[in-house]
Amino acid sequence: MGSRRLRWMAGGGVFVCAAALAVVGACRSGGEEQRPPGEPPPPPLTAAALAPVFGTLGPEGVVPQRLVVELARPIAEQGAGEAKAGATRLVLEPEVEGELTRTGPSTLAFVPDEPFAPGTTYQATLVQVQTSDGKTLAAPREGWRHRFTTPRFQLARLALAGVEYNARWADVDLVFSAAVDADTVRERVTALLVDARDREVPLAIVRQEQPQPHVIRLRVTGTPLRARREVRVRLAAGARIAEGAAVAPAADLTVHLPEGKQEVKIEAVYPSEGTSGWYVEVVCDDGAVEERRYYYDRVTERGFGDLSARCQFPEEMLQQHLRITPAVSFTSAPSGGGFRLFGDFRRGPYSVRLASGARTLDGAVLRADHETTFSVPARSPQVTFVAKGRYLPRQAWRALPVRHLNVDQVTVSIRQVPQRNLVFWMSDDESERADERTSDLIAEHTVRVEGPADGPATTYLDVASWVPADTKGLLELTVATGGARDTARLLLTDLQLVAKRTGVPAGGATRPRDARAGRRDSPGEPAASDEEREAWGDAVHVWAFDSRSLSPARGVEVQLLRRSGTALASCRTGMAGGCRIEVPQDSLDPSEPFALLATSQGDLTYLRFDDLKAEVEEARIAGEPFGGERKYRAALYGDRGVYRPGETAHLVAILRDARNLAPAAGMPVQLKLVDPRGKVLRQHTLAVNAAGVATLDPSFAAFATTGRYEAQVEVAGEQVGSYGFRVEEFVPERMRVEARPAAPQYVLGQEV
Repeated sequence: MGSRRLRWMAGGGVFVCAAALAVVGACRSGGEEQRPPGEPPPPPLTAAALAPVFGTLGPEGVVPQRLVVELARPIAEQGAGEAKAGATRLVLEPEVEGELTRTGPSTLAFVPDEPFAPGTTYQATLVQVQTSDGKTLAAPREGWRHRFTTPRFQLARLALAGVEYNARWADVDLVFSAAVDADTVRERVTALLVDARDREVPLAIVRQEQPQPHVIRLRVTGTPLRARREVRVRLAAGARIAEGAAVAPAADLTVHLPEGKQEVKIEAVYPSEGTSGWYVEVVCDDGAVEERRYYYDRVTERGFGDLSARCQFPEEMLQQHLRITPAVSFTSAPSGGGFRLFGDFRRGPYSVRLASGARTLDGAVLRADHETTFSVPARSPQVTFVAKGRYLPRQAWRALPVRHLNVDQVTVSIRQVPQRNLVFWMSDDESERADERTSDLIAEHTVRVEGPADGPATTYLDVASWVPADTKGLLELTVATGGARDTARLLLTDLQLVAKRTGVPAGGATRPRDARAGRRDSPGEPAASDEEREAWGDAVHVWAFDSRSLSPARGVEVQLLRRSGTALASCRTGMAGGCRIEVPQDSLDPSEPFALLATSQGDLTYLRFDDLKAEVEEARIAGEPFGGERKYRAALYGDRGVYRPGETAHLVAILRDARNLAPAAGMPVQLKLVDPRGKVLRQHTLAVNAAGVATLDPSFAAFATTGRYEAQVEVAGEQVGSYGFRVEEFVPERMRVEARPAAPQYVLGQEV
C-alpha cells in the first residue's frame, strides 16, 4: 500500500484519492519530535494562518509545468523532504489528472500527468490542508481559489544557446509556449544573418535538435557569421502542437550575436533568505578574471569549486538583460560567488532569465541565455526585541516592544539575577547568559500575537503586570516561538553611573590578565611589584544621575568590587551626585577592581569597567605608516556618530592614491556596511567623481539591530578605509553640562 502513487482527479468538484490514509499517523518514526530543552511547544495551527499564495512554475512565456501553493505557515517540520500530500484536497476546473505533493515544510506542488492545455483558463480550489501530524485544516466555505490562463500555442521567443565564431556556427533555440511537433517546424523555418546595414544573408541550418518538448535547437552556419550581427529566424504559419490540433502563427524573431573573447558562465541561480527577506544568489564564473577561488554559501550550505575571484555585472547591464517573471524591481550587489539580486521577492514561483550579450565589469560576455525557475516559500519565523539597550527605565516596563514575523504566539521568560549573584554574573568572561546558577525564573507567559503574512508586526508586552512591583536589578528576557528566539538583558533601574579612573601611571601599564582575575603569585614566581599593583590607579570619581531627568542623584551608595565579590571601598554621592573612592593598596592580593555597584532606596545599578572603558591619552598618534604599500586610501565620515532605527545615515568617502591625488572619475569602489554581528548587511558598487568622492545614504529599518556598525571601502578587493558608528534605541550614559559666561560680552583679546 505504501508504494502506491497518490492520484488526484481534480475537476467538477470531484475528488479521488486512490491511496489509503488511515495509517498516516503511524508513519512517523521516532515518536514525537524532540525539541531543544526550554523550547516552547509550537502554537496550534489554524486555517486562517495558512493564507495560501498560488502560482504557476515554468519558463517565461511557456505553459506552466506545475501549480505551486505556498503557505504562510509550515505544515511539516523544518527540513522535511518531499512527501505525499495526504488528505490535502485540490480541485481543478477543467478537470486535470496529476499528483499533489508536499515539496517543503510550507510548499505544495501539483504536477499534471499531461501538460496543461495552451490558451486555457483554469480555476484551482484548495479545499483542505493536512499537516504532517495528521491534522486537517478546512478552508473557508468556498475554499481558497486561484485562476490562471495558460499562453496560447506560439513561438514565444528566440534564445541564443551558443556561438563559435571561428567555426562559424551558432545554436539558436526556438522556444515555443508548449510541446511542438519538430517535423512541422523543420518544414517552415528559415534562418538569415542581418549585418550592420540591415542586409539579409541566408544561413544554412545544418542540425535540428529537440532538447525539451517545447524547444527546437537549430545550428546555423555561414561565412559572414560574426559578432555584433543578428540572426533572424522566420517561421511560417502552421507548426503544430505535439498533441492536439493547435497550430502556431507565423513569427519573425531575431537574436543578437555578442562580442567578446572571454566568456562568463552562470553556475547557479537560487533564492536565499536574509534577515530582511528573500534575495536571489547568482553564482557565476568570469573568464576574464585570472584569479581563482572556492566559494561556499553558508546560508544554503552549497559549495562551488574553481570559480573566478570576481564575477560582477554593471547595474545597467542587468537592468537591460535580466528578466524576472513575475516582474520585480531589483538592485544588485557583489557576493562571494558572484552577485545578489535584492528586491521584493514575495511568496510564489519565479522565472529568472539572463539573456545572452550581458557583459561583466571585466569584459567577459554571456554567450547563451540562462533561465532558472524556483519558488519562494514563506519567510522563516522571526521574533526580536525592538531595542536592546543596557538600561530600561521603569516607565517603559509596561510597553516593551517585540517585533515578530510569521508568528502566532510567543513565550516570554524572565530570569532575575539577584543582587547577591550579580558579581558572579558580571565576572563570567565567557558568556552573559543568565543560567540556573546565577538567576531565578520569576515569570513565564505565552502571548498570542497577530500580524500580516510575511509582514513584520510589533506587539507591546505589559511585562510589569507579570512581575512584582518592587522588582529591580538585572533581568534576562527571552522571547521564543517555533525555533526563533531572542534574548535581551536589561537593568531595570532609574540610576545611571559615570566613572573616571585617576592616578594611572604614564604609559598605561597594566597587570597581566591572571592578576586581574585574582590569581595569586605561584610559589617560585616573583611577587608583583609595587609599580604593577598601582598601575590600575589610586581613585575612582563616580557620578550618579536620574535616567529620566539627568538630575544628580544624591545619597547613592557606590561600592568598588573585585571579581571575588569583595568590596574594596565605597562612597556616598553628595548634592552634586558625585563622590570619590580611594583605591586601597593590598600588599598581598594584586587583584584589581572590575566593577561598581550602586544602590539607592531599593534601586540598584552596576558599571563594569571593561564594558564602557574609554581611553584618554595625552597625545594620539595615527595615520598611514611611512612608506605604506597601499595604492589607495580612503577617509570616511558621516553626518553624526549615532542613529536611531528608522533613520538614514549620510556617509562620505574621499579617496586618494599613493601621490595624494584623486583617482580618475568613474573608478569603481565597493562600500560594505557591516552590522554589529559582523555580517555584511549590504554592499554597493559606487563610482567616484572627479574629486575622488563617493557618497552613500543607507537607511535603517525600524527594527534594525542596535550596536556598532562599520562602513568599509574596498578597491579591487582591498580595504582602504573604514568608519564606525552606532545605531541605538536607548540613550547611553551621559551627563549634562551647563556653561554660562561671567559677562554678557567680551572684547577681542580679553580673557574669558
